[in-house]
Amino acid sequence: MTRYIIPIFLMLISGGIAIFFIDGAYQDILVLRTEQKAVEEDIARADKVDQDLSRLRSEFESFPSGATDRLAVMLPGDVDKVKLLIDLEGVADRHGLFLRGPDVTISDAKSKSDSGVHVAETRTALLRFGVTAPYDVYREFLLDLERSLSIRDLTAVSLASGDTPKGARPVYNFQIEAYTYFIK
Repeated sequence: MTRYIIPIFLMLISGGIAIFFIDGAYQDILVLRTEQKAVEEDIARADKVDQDLSRLRSEFESFPSGATDRLAVMLPGDVDKVKLLIDLEGVADRHGLFLRGPDVTISDAKSKSDSGVHVAETRTALLRFGVTAPYDVYREFLLDLERSLSIRDLTAVSLASGDTPKGARPVYNFQIEAYTYFIK
């Protein structure tokens, strides 16, 4: 009888060892394999991002030398209200105009791209001012504003007739609202 008990006992011990120790180690190996696959996928994504970065860097370096400076003027990192008003005053001075009641209001609303492409958040600054001028001078002033890289969208223009002496060119009072954009 002991002849059968010892082998059965040894088989039970070997089965217990297999279940408790080997199976636990095997489960750890399976977890490590899934982690290894995840790490390999992350490395592949990192390599793709590195390739994209290299492509974008070479594309950025292919820009003309002054393009990045113009881009920084078109879409600055922040709006300097004083500099914006000084630039606007300079455009007005070239046409002999005086700005009335200039005001810059920075909005807190943020806009993002809906296309799924990562785009920096942009904010807007509303610029309000008035000028008094004959229509042809005002038109030339607007053309200069259009060429300006700091003013992006004219959104509202109101017109009222001004005091014009008899026999002189008609003078109009213009109220203008314009937006500029910046990255935050």
